[in-house]
Amino acid sequence: MTPVPGRIILGDRPIGEITIEAVEEWARACRRTGMKPASVQKWGRHLSQCMAWAVARGYIPTNPVDGAVLVPRGSVADTRPKRYFLTLREMIRLAETTPIESRTLMETLLWSGCRQGEIRAISPGDLIHQPGAMLAIRHSISDNGGAPTLGPTKTRGSRRRVAIPRGLMIDLGEDAAHTGVQGEPLFRSPASRSWMRGDDLNTWWREQCNAAGLVGDPNDRHEGRRKPPTPHDARATGASLLLAAGAGVPEVQAWLGHTTPEMTLRLYTEVEEWGAEDPILRACRAEGLTVAEILDRVYEEAWRVYGQQS
Repeated sequence: MTPVPGRIILGDRPIGEITIEAVEEWARACRRTGMKPASVQKWGRHLSQCMAWAVARGYIPTNPVDGAVLVPRGSVADTRPKRYFLTLREMIRLAETTPIESRTLMETLLWSGCRQGEIRAISPGDLIHQPGAMLAIRHSISDNGGAPTLGPTKTRGSRRRVAIPRGLMIDLGEDAAHTGVQGEPLFRSPASRSWMRGDDLNTWWREQCNAAGLVGDPNDRHEGRRKPPTPHDARATGASLLLAAGAGVPEVQAWLGHTTPEMTLRLYTEVEEWGAEDPILRACRAEGLTVAEILDRVYEEAWRVYGQQS
């Protein structure tokens, strides 16, 4: 399976020749290689996301994965996630319970898809208001011996512009106007005006999760939810919500700063059932929106629907 803008290939079949029968034959071929049913279903979801992207852009009339039987009935498919994926309701509850003075930090973690080191390195000059709401990711913070140090991003491909919701950009702009200085951190260490340490961020994150009741449950049937969420789980959540809402893999790859689409597929597309079935995400999926449009729509609707209800 090869997703490329305007070109999707399954085996030797181009996009227009991929039928339900071809999808089922592909699934059978995967199982014959010894692939577990859970893995077949996982890659079936990837294929469905690619095909939905193609439908939204008019390349094909319908999604051939819809209705295809990927694994025989009765097969045991362990689809428990490897990470803690937050629902939209949980994301809003987490933002609502965070003190107002640090709420923009929480929302940036939840909605930007950035690594925590990249977020700690944001300065007022990295806020791009036109032509859209974006963050210029140019640096990252590393903790060398406990001292936060400004340095390059993880990879060359990680230098990018990241779309964020317009509502969040308004709040970030207000923070920058009141407290930000060009070249200095937008999110400061609680003990100084310097860059925030990773330990400080992790401690603060755990405190906010505890206040929101997101503490993990050892008896939860979902493996990832047996432990409390981490800041990196927010990045995984953002990527999976975009995919659940219909964004294409190449678009999400660029948003995350990954070198290859395979990395995006391998790490961040274990979309939870409650995410894929969320009515807000489902409505976006049917419209074929861009990443920026999805973020704006989901952010506004999530606050409208789930705000002050958690």
